[in-house]
Amino acid sequence: MKGIPDKVQRVLLQHYRVDDDWSNSYSVWKQMGSPQFPSTTQHTQLEQAGQLQLLSSPEWLRIRENGALKLNFTLPRYGVSLVQLAW
Repeated sequence: MKGIPDKVQRVLLQHYRVDDDWSNSYSVWKQMGSPQFPSTTQHTQLEQAGQLQLLSSPEWLRIRENGALKLNFTLPRYGVSLVQLAW
């Protein structure tokens, strides 16, 4: 990533993920046996599973001299990541 303002020396990274294991109520629903009429407890579990979840704890990262930041991570085939930077 490039174009980070010169005065910024570090950024807070928050990495969110949606895939088979993260932020996916459909996977949880299948694990439940695909109930047509989920119980109240199952409905609550499905709602929680569908919320956007952090992949890892937020972390502070140092910016390179040229105002760039390099991130390395593996993205599953049917997954999407939201990378949020704050300074």
